[in-house]
Amino acid sequence: ADFADMHTDSAIFLPDEDQSDLNIRTLGHLANDLAWKGPDTSYTEYREASQARNLLGILGQLEELSYSNNKRKILAFSRPVIVAYNEFLLPGRDRGGSWSLAPMEIGIEYGWYYWQ
Repeated sequence: ADFADMHTDSAIFLPDEDQSDLNIRTLGHLANDLAWKGPDTSYTEYREASQARNLLGILGQLEELSYSNNKRKILAFSRPVIVAYNEFLLPGRDRGGSWSLAPMEIGIEYGWYYWQ
C-alpha cells in the first residue's frame, strides 16, 4: 500500500485555521514525521529520508533526582525538548498589519525505533 493511503486523522495533524502563535517551543506539536514510509522502511532509508525531510527533532531534558534517602542521585528524563537540526526561516505573510505563518508542513524526527 502507498504510504499516503495509510494516513489517518489520528496520525497526522492538519490545522484548519491560522497558527499565528508559533515558536520553537510550540512548533513541534504541529509537526509530523515525514520520513516514515511504512513497515518496510529500513533503518538506513529512514535516516536518509529524515535528514532530507525533517526539520525538527526531539531530545529529552534531564533532571537530577535523589533517591534512597538523598544518598544517591540519578539523571531522569523530565520532558521532551524540540530542537532544530539546522537554521531555518519560516515564511510568513502580512495580513493587513498582522504577520502570520504561511501554510506548510513541518517535519519532526520521531526516530526509526518509534515506528517499530
